[in-house]
Amino acid sequence: MTGGAKSVLSTVRARVATSSILDWLRALVRRVVAFVKELFQEDQSEVPAPPA
Repeated sequence: MTGGAKSVLSTVRARVATSSILDWLRALVRRVVAFVKELFQEDQSEVPAPPA
């Protein structure tokens, strides 16, 4: 866990250093949105008709 966290922190630091923080935030938002969409798609496929 600690090794993975350190590698993630190093990559994040490298990204912030190379690109602007706004670009990094946009990429982060895109990842979160895609992740949420996948979760909703999984929920819809598991539950065919959720109660209104």
